[in-house]
Amino acid sequence: MNSYILDAPSRTLLRDAQRQWLASRDADRAFEGGPWAQDQGSMMHVILNSAAVDRVRARTQALRGYLVVFE
Repeated sequence: MNSYILDAPSRTLLRDAQRQWLASRDADRAFEGGPWAQDQGSMMHVILNSAAVDRVRARTQALRGYLVVFE
């Protein structure tokens, strides 16, 4: 049996968790691009984009961590 294959309930839970994470990420980005950020200077965009990359990197590491568990 392939140890990377999740049972159906676990696949559904993981898919739902990922969809919720994506929605949260998108909501954060919408807020970060809001009116308040427009008046914060040119470095604010760099800072916010860096934070967005860090969030995606952290999620990627979490998902990779699951692979270790499934091996």
